[in-house]
Amino acid sequence: MTKEILSTNNNGQRSSFIAHPFSALHDDMNRLFDRYVPDKLTHLFSDDDDKNYFATMDVSDTDKAIEIKMDVPGVDEKDIEVKINDNILTIRGKRETSSEEENDNFRRMERSFGSFVRRLELPTDIDEKKVDAIVKKGVLSLTIPKSEKAITKERKIKIKSA
Repeated sequence: MTKEILSTNNNGQRSSFIAHPFSALHDDMNRLFDRYVPDKLTHLFSDDDDKNYFATMDVSDTDKAIEIKMDVPGVDEKDIEVKINDNILTIRGKRETSSEEENDNFRRMERSFGSFVRRLELPTDIDEKKVDAIVKKGVLSLTIPKSEKAITKERKIKIKSA
């Protein structure tokens, strides 16, 4: 059963549209999710193909290296790709999980898919041959050593009082 809804815009013009009987329920559910589900989780309930799984990252710039830690829970190391090109670090990955449970009275199958791409411009010259990447307990750790030129290029400036 459908219902015709009349509305008036700001200019006083009237218009009508046909509403589906579950549209009010749909709107209420959207408001509920907007209110109680954190933004980082909304991609799990979205049918929008443009929303990707988003991997958070911490970046530290030390004297000798750039260190990156990225959360990649549920992502296998074979599904992660790390590239450096013209001092642009690109980390790409995908997550595909599925579980199945079957019993006398029911059968349950769940699948989740997601992908991410993160790009970061590296602030200094690096030694690409010595980059180290490790995945452990859902965290990707990258150590990107600075080049000798970058390490020696930096010098401390003494500050004088007037």
